[in-house]
Amino acid sequence: MKKLCFVLILFSFSSLDLASQSFYFGPKGGLTIGTQKWQAYSNRRPLLNIHADIFIESYSPENKGSFYTQLGYHTRGSSIRFINTLNLNSFTQGYSFNNLSLILGVKSPVKGLSKSYPNYFYGVGVRAEYTLFTNLEEFLGTASANFYPLDQFVRKFMYGINICGGILFDRREFVQPFIEFSLQPDLSPQYDQYFDLTTTNPWTGQPQIIRANKIRNVSFEVSFAVKFLRKVIYE
Repeated sequence: MKKLCFVLILFSFSSLDLASQSFYFGPKGGLTIGTQKWQAYSNRRPLLNIHADIFIESYSPENKGSFYTQLGYHTRGSSIRFINTLNLNSFTQGYSFNNLSLILGVKSPVKGLSKSYPNYFYGVGVRAEYTLFTNLEEFLGTASANFYPLDQFVRKFMYGINICGGILFDRREFVQPFIEFSLQPDLSPQYDQYFDLTTTNPWTGQPQIIRANKIRNVSFEVSFAVKFLRKVIYE
């Protein structure tokens, strides 16, 4: 997977041909609504967080579409509400997987809606991620530890897809703000606990089995961005 990420980075920059071609670049950031699919447990709740990226995008004077590559920091995760059946106390706890994300993809204008501005576009891409850290250690030694994933089963590398669409507000040639909406499901698990674990329930003192579990992220993001044009003029 490390070799794959390296190859993707080299391919993205070589395909954009930064030395001799015009291209867009800029920052992107916004809100992430994180959800997860658990193999062993249900009743997942969303986790709200933020993300930040930098991107490079090929330039097309005819606005026929573009290739792009994007690198950024994204927090994946979800939350869950626990209820103590003995005293009916409840608490909601969120936890997160903080990932470095690389996306390579293509974007295209929406036909029939791109002759004037705002300009609508859509795109699709492949995504590779590396887990930098999690917050799972916060629950060690607490009652929550009996229900939460363990760091040793967190997969450092995973991959998925990116489906996006947005609105480009083209006011000037060299500065173009836009809003982008994206859906980012994982194809590989973020977490892979392949056998049952036995622990002690903190409220009853009885043995409790934590079932084998796989976790996949599904995130929805709203991004606010601006792209700047580096234009190469041949004389």
